[in-house]
Amino acid sequence: MQNNEILLTEEDFGAFFARAQKSVFRLEIPTYFAFEEVDFQRYQSTGQLDLVASADWHHTVRNCCIRGVTWTRVKKLVLPLTGYAKFLYKHFWYNQAQGEQIRVVPEAILLSHLQAHSWLRDFWLFDEVEGCFVNYTPDHDFAGFTRLNHTEVAVCTEVRRQLLTASIPMGEIPEILALQPPQGGV
Repeated sequence: MQNNEILLTEEDFGAFFARAQKSVFRLEIPTYFAFEEVDFQRYQSTGQLDLVASADWHHTVRNCCIRGVTWTRVKKLVLPLTGYAKFLYKHFWYNQAQGEQIRVVPEAILLSHLQAHSWLRDFWLFDEVEGCFVNYTPDHDFAGFTRLNHTEVAVCTEVRRQLLTASIPMGEIPEILALQPPQGGV
């Protein structure tokens, strides 16, 4: 974290969703999150997702979308999918059932859009007026959120525009489509 970054509380982060009126956007670059290791281990041993643990998140997504907020995530795509990536994309199908639009962008294309902004990392953008970076430790553990300044919001808004054009719906990737739950399963 740089000296001028403002660390946000969980309440600050949650307030972004309550204030959103038009759009919620997430750029998700990492391919692994250490803080989900327990859920992933359970999935590997049972083949089942813990949707109860995701209920609050699904409620947040659904409530935003019911209010007319467009919720979009662009995720870095690396093929072939690892076991962990399959676990994430299975979860994404349930997020999508709540109203989230999930798109993927191949790693090489993503990097070409980010090369002019080497400081850019995972971020959330709300109504193109405010947002935050998502911070991780070198070991992939979650390390908090930091508020975007006005310049960063402008850059993230432009990156959002570019990536929405460069990305495709996750269901257009056969390896991800195969992970979709059976009809009625979401």
